[in-house]
Amino acid sequence: MRLLLSGTPIQNDLCEFYALLNVAVPGLLGEVAAFRRKYELPILRGQDADATDAEEAVGKERLAGLLELCGRFMLRRTCGIMKQYLPPKVEQVVFCRMSPLQAHLYDYFLASTPVLRALQGRAAARDKASAIAARKAAKGAGG
Repeated sequence: MRLLLSGTPIQNDLCEFYALLNVAVPGLLGEVAAFRRKYELPILRGQDADATDAEEAVGKERLAGLLELCGRFMLRRTCGIMKQYLPPKVEQVVFCRMSPLQAHLYDYFLASTPVLRALQGRAAARDKASAIAARKAAKGAGG
């Protein structure tokens, strides 16, 4: 008997889902290349923001087929189902002072060349966006 536990393999990565099912039920999904062609690629394409209606429909159809094929080997519990059995989520934000070593390392990190370049790039992008917005506003006011 084989028992595998996973959080969200279908939502995270279909290759991970394939690997899990292939351990639990070897051969159920065929070879990885065939699985990718039949299920993974159409499902992912159907979930793209720029997918056509037809691609979206094929993706949903393939996902439903995959879940039907694997359903008798899986016990799925969605977050909505599990919430009724779990206590409410509690978040606490606790502020802690950095140790002198942590503060030194943080300052060193902020002064590093890659971080400075990234910050300069963000500033340049922000300035460019502001300039474009100002030009559009000026055109709108003048028109």
